[in-house]
Amino acid sequence: MTKSVIFELFAIPEKFLEKGIKGSQCESFGCLYPYLKTKKLLDGSTFIKRAKSKKTSPKLDVCKNFDNTKIKPVLPDNAPIAVVLFAGGGGIEAGMVEAGIRPVIAVEFDPTKPELSRAIAKTHYRNFSEYGCKVIQLTVQEVARLGFIGFPRRPDYLHASPVCANFSQAHTAKAGKGIETASDLTAALAVAEAIRQLQPRVFTLENVPRYQNSQSFSIILDALEQEGYSVTYSVVSMDKFGLPQARRRLVLIASRGFRVTLPLGTTPCGWYEAIAHLIPLVTS
Repeated sequence: MTKSVIFELFAIPEKFLEKGIKGSQCESFGCLYPYLKTKKLLDGSTFIKRAKSKKTSPKLDVCKNFDNTKIKPVLPDNAPIAVVLFAGGGGIEAGMVEAGIRPVIAVEFDPTKPELSRAIAKTHYRNFSEYGCKVIQLTVQEVARLGFIGFPRRPDYLHASPVCANFSQAHTAKAGKGIETASDLTAALAVAEAIRQLQPRVFTLENVPRYQNSQSFSIILDALEQEGYSVTYSVVSMDKFGLPQARRRLVLIASRGFRVTLPLGTTPCGWYEAIAHLIPLVTS
């Protein structure tokens, strides 16, 4: 257990507050769409766009459909739902839809780079709006301060990839920095609050290896322990999981009522194996 750390989370712009909705009303149990019908923002827009009903179809590998890269996996309406914190451009969401999981809320905003954040949100919308995913352009600290109003309670899956800059060996070696900041700690506190309030069936976290030595990571581990989750984590190399890169990442999986373990990995993948199926299609 770590010493308690208290920080004031950032205030929430009023325009993002939902009208007439209290935290206790947000009791979705993985059944998303009936729960969303009355959820509106003050500007009258739908909080999360309902995805079109689609029939289940076999998963499709975008990379192998070289002539039509717009082909995407099709998910049934009853697919497991997920909330993503620190979503970035949607890398984890791409994996989710390949695995048959529907991302419904993605939180992503960097107040120091608002223009970039808006561009990222636009890209995310183009890639995942058809699955009913809504991008919330607030910091995770801000949505925690709001109480995660409008978020589904007990989602199947909650994922967080906190900002890694102050823990990344490559970044700190170049910039000469690496001190854990108040922003890092408030982000961890916000993730811990998401775990407590949303009560996901499964929680996952991804970050650079040195994150596991931080107070931020301890804050999140404490929250998982207090809520009764079984936790496993390890530093893994991505080339053991089918990616042509030797990038090492800290991966944590937590579950409650059942146990999910880290996979053992597959045969290492190099750059040639990753693109071999494309070579015959390349014209000279």
